[in-house]
Amino acid sequence: MEISKNVQNLLANIGLSPDEDVKAKLCFHENLIISKCADGSTVPIGGISINIQPSPGDKYLVYVNSKFQCDTSTGGSRITAWVSSSLNTIEEKRIEYISGDVNAKQSLYVGSQLDHILVRHGPDQGGGRVKKVYSYAEIGDLVGEGANLVLMRLLALMKHVGEIEVSTMYITGDLCTNIYSCSGPEIAIVNNSEQQVCKIRRKIIEQCGIEHYCHVTLTVGGRLVQQEWHDCAYTIHLNPLLDLAETNANLLPRTWRDDMQLYSQFLDQKVRETKLSECYLNDSPDLEHLLKDYLQHLLVHKPEGDVIEFSAEFFKRYAKYVRKSDLDTPEE
Repeated sequence: MEISKNVQNLLANIGLSPDEDVKAKLCFHENLIISKCADGSTVPIGGISINIQPSPGDKYLVYVNSKFQCDTSTGGSRITAWVSSSLNTIEEKRIEYISGDVNAKQSLYVGSQLDHILVRHGPDQGGGRVKKVYSYAEIGDLVGEGANLVLMRLLALMKHVGEIEVSTMYITGDLCTNIYSCSGPEIAIVNNSEQQVCKIRRKIIEQCGIEHYCHVTLTVGGRLVQQEWHDCAYTIHLNPLLDLAETNANLLPRTWRDDMQLYSQFLDQKVRETKLSECYLNDSPDLEHLLKDYLQHLLVHKPEGDVIEFSAEFFKRYAKYVRKSDLDTPEE
């Protein structure tokens, strides 16, 4: 199978252009179950929420939040990403953590600058974060974990057959080769109903040569059915009680505004929430001054790269208690 090394070329080859109809197909909100596989059965231990929404300027906003409980430890991850219409990563913040017998928290920030890609990774708090700079020639067609979800949905929607090679990035900030292999649609039983699905094998190759494999199954409508990593005891899957024969929840944003009763309830609730917010702000003049100070500070300094980190440094001065680790300046 021929390998395409440019995501934008893929879009052109399969006849998609980044208009509003495409955004409507690629944007979705799903809640899935995380289970542990043992002795031929699966035991639910957590969940994951995936939310992809359109954003002005032909972009996508991707938000993923997962949490699971295993033995005496609690773990999870969060992803917030801006993805271009050509499915390249513009900016992404990823956090992975585990607490319990072992406590660890790692973060990765990836930001597109004018002539380079800025990367920061390491412990999410305190010192020890490492800064890296990649040229666009080095990084190639970067598809981060947020963009990965959009791309896999696109491949299923278009029933794509073939291979696509792009680059991705580990939580360690290291570049990896990322290859998607798509075999096309086939019939499978999903939650006791016959569905047309697309299976995608994702291969990630580290710079040292180590390979990792992920097997993903989606319906041709783009719904994620199952995701499994090779040699991993955990799987992400649909709720087994979900009836796929019912109207797809992804169609709700297109129809609810046409229902006069639902739309009226929405407007009433919107007015109530707006009034409550206005009352709160009017009763909290200190908050108004604080926000004005922050916006002025932001516009004066115009930080490049991690705006979240810049904002955290600004608000530390107002904290009543600050941990010593938060006062350490990360090494550049």
